[in-house]
Amino acid sequence: LDAKLRVQLREQLKELQHEVGVTTVYVTHDQEEALTLSDRIAVLDAGTLQQVGTPEEIYDRSATPFVCRFIGENNRLTPAQLIAIGAGLDATAESYVRPEKLHLASPSEATAGGTASLDGTVAERTYHGSHSVYTVSAADATLRVSVPAAASAHRWDVGDAVRIDVDPRWILQYPAA
Repeated sequence: LDAKLRVQLREQLKELQHEVGVTTVYVTHDQEEALTLSDRIAVLDAGTLQQVGTPEEIYDRSATPFVCRFIGENNRLTPAQLIAIGAGLDATAESYVRPEKLHLASPSEATAGGTASLDGTVAERTYHGSHSVYTVSAADATLRVSVPAAASAHRWDVGDAVRIDVDPRWILQYPAA
C-alpha cells in the first residue's frame, strides 16, 4: 500500500478495535504501525521476549539495548560524549538518546534548567518538511538532532557552532556487558 493509504488503514483499524472492543494480536516489523496501533507491545528477539509494555514505555524507557536499538531512531553516546555531558552519567555504560530528545541551541543562548550540554559543529542538515535532522559533530562522534519546523525559527548551516542540550533523564543507560 502507498504511504497515505497505510496511514488511513491504520486509523480505520484503530477505530474498529475500539468500536468492537476486541483484543487484537497484530504482528508487524513496521515500528510506526506498532506504536500507533497498540495499547501494549511485546518485543521479541530470536524468540526471546525482551519487553512488554505500552508504546510509551517501550520507546521512552526501553528495558534492554536491543529494544532501544530496534524501536525508533537513536544515537549511541560515546564515553567521551558522556564525560562531556557530565550530569552523573556512567561513561562505561552502553548509552543512547533519541534524536528528538535533544535540543539544538546557539552557544550564546541560556541553558534551560535541569539540562546538560555538549558543544558541537553542524556537519549536515536534512529537511523533512515537518522537521529537520541535523548531524552534529560533538566530542569524538556525531549525533543526530531532530528539530521540529515550528520549534525553532533558527536554521543552522554546515560549519555553525551549536550547543546540544539534553535532559539527562532521556539518556538510556545499560550496564556494560
